[in-house]
Amino acid sequence: MILHFIYTLFAVGVLYAFRRSLVNAKSYRFYVFWGMESLLLLVSINLKWWFVNVWSARQIASFAFLILSAVMVLSALYAQRIYGKPIEKLVSYPHLITRGIYGYVRHPLFSSLLLLTMGVSLKHQSFFSLILTAMSVAAFVTAGFCEERENRDIFADVYGSYKKVTKMFIPFVI
Repeated sequence: MILHFIYTLFAVGVLYAFRRSLVNAKSYRFYVFWGMESLLLLVSINLKWWFVNVWSARQIASFAFLILSAVMVLSALYAQRIYGKPIEKLVSYPHLITRGIYGYVRHPLFSSLLLLTMGVSLKHQSFFSLILTAMSVAAFVTAGFCEERENRDIFADVYGSYKKVTKMFIPFVI
């Protein structure tokens, strides 16, 4: 019962945080909302499996994804703080950040959410958790493509050059 209350509290918090974005399906934040809601539900249904058979290959892989997710988000936040000098909001910058983790991958925060989704998904697999994983991954990847479009509009040719030397989600791979 308490788990349902906590999930509802977080889900309402995400809804409140993204409330203005829900009317614009062209904004990347619209898809981040749906990805976050799917991820929250995935966490809530897999939470009871979090520490079951912790030394199994699946659990070790899960924890590896979770650790990589944390490294990715911390690297992105560090780069934003050091190189970005945000204006007003976390996602509003006066210039394109191309150093730090952003020198390897264009969307490290989405990468982190994708890794988090994979890590949570590996905790326990069921038909429902696979559907939630697919929904979350699809939402975060779509958010990345929407943000690409927004960045092209904001940074024009500079962003085109940046795309040629970095990968979208996974350094050196994709």
